Amino acid sequence: QHPDGEVVESPLPVEARGLSLGEFVKTPSFWLLALMIFFINTLNMGIQQHLIPYLTDLGYTSTFAANIMGLYLGMTVVGKLSLGHISDTRGLSAGMWSFTVILAAGIAMLFGAGWAVLAVMFALVYGTGNAIQTVLPPLMTARCAGIKHYAVIYGILSIFSTLGSAIGMPLSGYLYDWKGNYDMAFAIYIVLAVAGMIMGMGALKRSKYET
Repeated sequence: QHPDGEVVESPLPVEARGLSLGEFVKTPSFWLLALMIFFINTLNMGIQQHLIPYLTDLGYTSTFAANIMGLYLGMTVVGKLSLGHISDTRGLSAGMWSFTVILAAGIAMLFGAGWAVLAVMFALVYGTGNAIQTVLPPLMTARCAGIKHYAVIYGILSIFSTLGSAIGMPLSGYLYDWKGNYDMAFAIYIVLAVAGMIMGMGALKRSKYET
């Protein structure tokens, strides 16, 4: 109601659009997103939980290793802000492929982390690229499934995040025990990063709600 007493009708609510969980599970996008989330969380936990042991194995002090870990975690803030901006201005696909390149480049730097400068560069680059893990999955879920049943759908997809996290840490440990180093684990995680990008791009391409 206006100050002069005129009654104004309330605008009609906009009905949320989207697929139900049952409908979305039957689409390729659901499984592609699930694989993307699984791959990214596998590599993230496989690296994060073994980073300090890896650096101390290279001869660094525990203090230096902890500082590298702190720098890497701090850079995720920069990565999240940057990836959010790119996704808003250039689209989710651009954010996906560009940050996958950054993520994979960061992992590759671990092979040369015996040089302190590359250890620091790893923290800067990988920390930035690691924003993929938290920024893109919810945005891509909304894009691919709509928002009507977003909460339950993303809750189910988060199960694959938990599975990946549960597998990554023992996978790195097993490969280290088998090979005596982390080289194979890091190589696998680069492959998983690229595979995750392919899965994510495929999910977006098949998105019913992409505009």
